[in-house]
Amino acid sequence: MRLDDLIPSDADVDVIKLDIEGAELGALRGAIGVLSRTFPTVMFESGLNRDDSPYEKTDLFHYFDQRNYAIVVPNRLGHNDNGLSEEGFLESHWYPRRTTNYFAVHRDRRTEFRDIARRVLGTQRHKPSFL
Repeated sequence: MRLDDLIPSDADVDVIKLDIEGAELGALRGAIGVLSRTFPTVMFESGLNRDDSPYEKTDLFHYFDQRNYAIVVPNRLGHNDNGLSEEGFLESHWYPRRTTNYFAVHRDRRTEFRDIARRVLGTQRHKPSFL
């Protein structure tokens, strides 16, 4: 069953969490409607390639990139960077791995999710009261 079939078309989705051991791209291909309608942030894991994985890491990167999503490592979510390049995403899987957890954030919502991350982490910058 596709995510687009499970999620009502009028649902306001902010986050999708995928932990499906190498089947992320298949699930995402069934979520094109919700991804293009509400631009949710997608939390997913991506480890070393498994022999039985039906796709390459570049396929996952390009899926997000073609839909205007940036892939961000968790410790950069609260920062102003543009996300990982394709090379950076691929290299993050090599030893020593940077992470196995990633956020795919739609570029139109990048500032919104950066600010949410800052509030959650308690690092929201405040304007000094004397200004």
